[in-house]
Amino acid sequence: MGEDIERMVSPVRKMAADRVYLLADEAESSVARAETVVERLASEGVETAVESVDHGTVYAILGLVTTLADRHAPDDTVRVNVSTGSRLATIGAALACMDDDTDAEAYHVPTADMETVTDRENEVSVVPDYPIESPSRDEVATMAIIATLDTDVYTPKKRDLIDEAIRLQAELDGAIPFAERIVRSADVPAGQVTGFGDIGPSQQKGAYRTFRERALAELETREYVTIDDDSVGRSDPITLTPTGEAALRAFRHKVLDVVETLDTHAAPDWLTEGLESE
Repeated sequence: MGEDIERMVSPVRKMAADRVYLLADEAESSVARAETVVERLASEGVETAVESVDHGTVYAILGLVTTLADRHAPDDTVRVNVSTGSRLATIGAALACMDDDTDAEAYHVPTADMETVTDRENEVSVVPDYPIESPSRDEVATMAIIATLDTDVYTPKKRDLIDEAIRLQAELDGAIPFAERIVRSADVPAGQVTGFGDIGPSQQKGAYRTFRERALAELETREYVTIDDDSVGRSDPITLTPTGEAALRAFRHKVLDVVETLDTHAAPDWLTEGLESE
């Protein structure tokens, strides 16, 4: 435990960090370790926040790291220590830093028994970056809409999702790119388009195509959604897969404005949890 604590504290000192987030699991040992690190860093004047997260879930770690990084200004330097924690936790943290939309750098501190280590504070290694593409704003917004409209008595269809996206686009003034494109192509003034029914038949056909190209096709490819095979055409019911729900939890920070504008009474609790604090 002492070894892990030193691998967390030493880089903070070396990098002169002014704020630290500790991602602590609910396990007693993880909590105790976090408390020790907080005390060590407080004695050096470093502001420290403890964030509770399941170290056994890659998406949970990935989502928390991307969310915390997103809260910082573009000119802030965000670095992520992937030296300690469970294997799944370190994988999630490293993947978060590889996300194209997350401005953060992962680093690793070798253990004391590694032969290459001569000075702990000078042996901080940057983890190689292999960029990965996270879901786009269109895709995350679509998943948020699905999660809200999908209830015990009704499963949303393509038209429902497009209609809700257009409503949100009108209310938030360009919140969802694919919906904005649909509105721009309408044969009536944009200010008069507040739902799917406000565009003409020919534009409605194009709206389905735009929705598929900008959001739905990639969600299917990533297996974030399923479309009922028993239905035909545009009436296909669409639901989130467990992987899709995990991805939405991880990248919700990309569409907080959309989530806040959805019908929060219909949205699942996990989708709206903590919005006031964010």
